[in-house]
Amino acid sequence: MTDTTYYISHINSLQEYIRNEAFREILDTGNFLAVTCETDRTLCCYVIHHPKYVKINEDGIAKDGEEIPITILLTDYAKSNMSECCLSFEAEEKYVRFNNEYLYT
Repeated sequence: MTDTTYYISHINSLQEYIRNEAFREILDTGNFLAVTCETDRTLCCYVIHHPKYVKINEDGIAKDGEEIPITILLTDYAKSNMSECCLSFEAEEKYVRFNNEYLYT
């Protein structure tokens, strides 16, 4: 079974960046930002670097007792339209596939 997801662990995204040239080329353009998931800080998504999709946590207040606040957040619009603004990954059981390459999760 294949599921599309917009979130990937920070560790897996680093591994994918190192081994997957297509992924690396996309990120190296500077057109995407890694945004940490607000509900699971071990995950991030890659979103188009544009004010329509990302905002700065200007109050600097950590949420839910966190010691360090997440400084870049998805806008409400981006959260509702992730297929429009985020890179997607295909998760198969314990693997994530990006650009037809598999990564163990």
